[in-house]
Amino acid sequence: MKNYILVTGAEGFVGSYLVNKLCEDSNNEVFGVDNLSKHSKQRDIKHKNYTFLNVDILSKYYKPLVMDINPTLIIDMASVVGGINKINHANDVVTNINIFNQTFEVAQKLKTKYIFFSSSIVYDRINTFPTPELSIRDIPAPHSPYGYYKYTCEYLLEQSYLPYIIIRPYNCIGIGDDNEDYAHVFTDFIRQAKRNKEIIVNGGNQYRSFIHCQDVADIVSIIIKNPLRYRQVYNVGNPDNYCSIQELAYDIANKCGLTYSDVILRDNPNILIDVKQMLPNINKIKAEFDYIPRFSLSQSLDQCIKYYN
Repeated sequence: MKNYILVTGAEGFVGSYLVNKLCEDSNNEVFGVDNLSKHSKQRDIKHKNYTFLNVDILSKYYKPLVMDINPTLIIDMASVVGGINKINHANDVVTNINIFNQTFEVAQKLKTKYIFFSSSIVYDRINTFPTPELSIRDIPAPHSPYGYYKYTCEYLLEQSYLPYIIIRPYNCIGIGDDNEDYAHVFTDFIRQAKRNKEIIVNGGNQYRSFIHCQDVADIVSIIIKNPLRYRQVYNVGNPDNYCSIQELAYDIANKCGLTYSDVILRDNPNILIDVKQMLPNINKIKAEFDYIPRFSLSQSLDQCIKYYN
């Protein structure tokens, strides 16, 4: 039996990994929606069972298109913000919620299964280590605008009757983070080291957990292949890839042939959260699906240093 899967944000950094993984299963017919606002051209995703749809989710064409596809599963990853330079733009909150609402409304009409990509940033006011897969009703509203947008979408899902799953990834890393305006800290540090022969670190005492995009794609694929556990939340991270931002900068400097003196540490009072709480609790993933993330931080660094310039 064919699975008709719609992926929004399909040509994005994480989305492209997931699309490639989903297309490995010949039973999946994958439809990718993206307006290419973050990437000026389509990625080189070549599968017979992949159809790319260059459409803006906020346009009048989007909902009729989804209704015509009539997907059995929607994986919602689309947003207009992400990365270190854009994540706290308050003006984008309403736009992002509107983008979510377009897909959310059509999913309710179709009564289709729904996977929403949230973020670990919803935990930015949680002091429990490691963070459990809490219901959004038990999490205080985040400080950051991006976190608040994800928080709002999770709340709306909880009020619905959709058979949904929420994925909360922790700091995704890998190759393909190509739009420098939206680059994540991991990628930004590598580019600084290779281009400028120095790394400027803001808020280096933050702690973060990093997970490779391929591990995220593998986990979502496993969840889909198993009977979906509806109305569930999954923290998706790698507790072994856990370090401070300062430590990450030192590791990148060392692998790029720089010294510790080439890492310039600066305090950043504008960083609203202490991300030390982002050490994920992946016991649920391990217990239910017997999956442990495969890509170590060192492996990921070696791969990305070769890729980024």
